[in-house]
Amino acid sequence: MGAALRYLLPIVIMVGLTLLALELLASRRRARLEEQRLFALVDRVRDLAWDHDELDPELCGQVLDRIRSVDERPSARAARLALDDIAMLARRYREPSPELSVILIDTIRNPEELT
Repeated sequence: MGAALRYLLPIVIMVGLTLLALELLASRRRARLEEQRLFALVDRVRDLAWDHDELDPELCGQVLDRIRSVDERPSARAARLALDDIAMLARRYREPSPELSVILIDTIRNPEELT
C-alpha cells in the first residue's frame, strides 16, 4: 500500500499543477481580451469626440483630455477609469448637449450593439 501511494502522489501533484497552469493561462487570456476590448472602446470614444466636435467642443475637449491619460499610461485600469469618467462627464452634459451625451453614454454602456 505504501509503495502504491509513493508512485501515486507525484502523479496527483503533476495533474494538479497542470490544471493550475492551464487555469492561469486561461485567466491571462481573458484579461488580455478584456484589455483589448477596453482599448478598442477608448478608440471608439476618441473617434466619436473628434467626429462630433461641432456639437459641443467643450465636452469633446474634456473627453479627449480623459483619453489622453490612457495614452500616457496604457493599462486596462486606466482605460476603465477614463471610460467611467467620460460616462459621468457625459451625464453632467446631458442638459446642454443631449445629442453627444447620449451617443457617448450609449457607446460606453453597450459597445457591442453599435458595431
